[in-house]
Amino acid sequence: MKITNIKVVTKNTLRAFFSITLDSGLVIHNCSLYQKGESRWIGLPAEKYAKKDGTTGYLKLVDFTSHQISGNFRRQVLLALEEQGVHKCEGPSRPRRQSDNFAEPGGARE
Repeated sequence: MKITNIKVVTKNTLRAFFSITLDSGLVIHNCSLYQKGESRWIGLPAEKYAKKDGTTGYLKLVDFTSHQISGNFRRQVLLALEEQGVHKCEGPSRPRRQSDNFAEPGGARE
């Protein structure tokens, strides 16, 4: 896995946008990194739309077959981001903990 096209952003909990290149050659663009306190999570591409009641919804463009696979993938991405020094854009990093929070598949949290 390789992280590319990193664009550091500071808006609410949003910290960066980036692309993920998998070993298979698949590239996933428009991924996002979020942080609130010590919790960090990633968002995968989603399409924003207006719901019938006027609120905003997000349609998942990438999804996983299980919560376990999703969690494993997200942990790998967070580690790859840290290896590339992305954690430096929002202050000191800390060691990863098993209890860290991760966004649900395809959902952008902010």
